Amino acid sequence: YLQKRGSVKVQKAASILSNIAFIASKLAEHDIYDSFIPSDVLLSKSTGQVFLGDYGLRGELVQIMDQHANLFIETLAPETASRRPHSEASAVYSLGIIAVLFLTGEFPFSEVDPQFISRERSKFLKNFDYENLPDFLPRLLSMAVHERPSLAECAELFSDLATTCDS
Repeated sequence: YLQKRGSVKVQKAASILSNIAFIASKLAEHDIYDSFIPSDVLLSKSTGQVFLGDYGLRGELVQIMDQHANLFIETLAPETASRRPHSEASAVYSLGIIAVLFLTGEFPFSEVDPQFISRERSKFLKNFDYENLPDFLPRLLSMAVHERPSLAECAELFSDLATTCDS
């Protein structure tokens, strides 16, 4: 969808992200965080409709699409890429990556070596462009896990953005 049509308008992206965060927050209530990474957010090419997948669904889709990569390290929270426990905070980080992807049409990170991931992500936050992205996004992408909002808070932030933006 993004390759064909480019970035998503702010209001639509915020609405989609609010819904994703709400669904993910309900999963988090049951300690389900593993299925919420950017490669599990599926956008319909024709309608732009959003679906959340899980590892089994992703595996089947990858096989159907004849692609071999199941997991893209540049889409993971730094702690997940470093093989530390994946938590709700990790899912929030992934939501931040999805937000950047929707609003810019590009993934914000390309580093795949776990040794250099933190450096690349810290540099992104240091040079963060507030004109094109929501000012609360650095909280979602904070390197400090405990500084990230909950998924329920993210749903509210994106819902507020959807109702207050012009485009």
